[in-house]
Amino acid sequence: MERRRLESAASRAIQKRIRRARRLFIGRTETALEQVFSRTDEITLPYYLEIYRNYSGLTVLLGKLGLDRFVFPSVYFLGRK
Repeated sequence: MERRRLESAASRAIQKRIRRARRLFIGRTETALEQVFSRTDEITLPYYLEIYRNYSGLTVLLGKLGLDRFVFPSVYFLGRK
């Protein structure tokens, strides 16, 4: 029982670090893009919804559960001048 609790705590800590790193990456990337474009938007979920139309229900579910950051290999932005 104790081992499972420790493993669970370690897993939560790792997930928290991944979320923090992803937010930091997205923030820095968006800031860099804003130096070139007047407007930037992160469009990762809409991009994957377009690419995988046949799996839109699953794609939306992954996004709502927060699992998209583990399943989708890239982060996409749209820049407009």
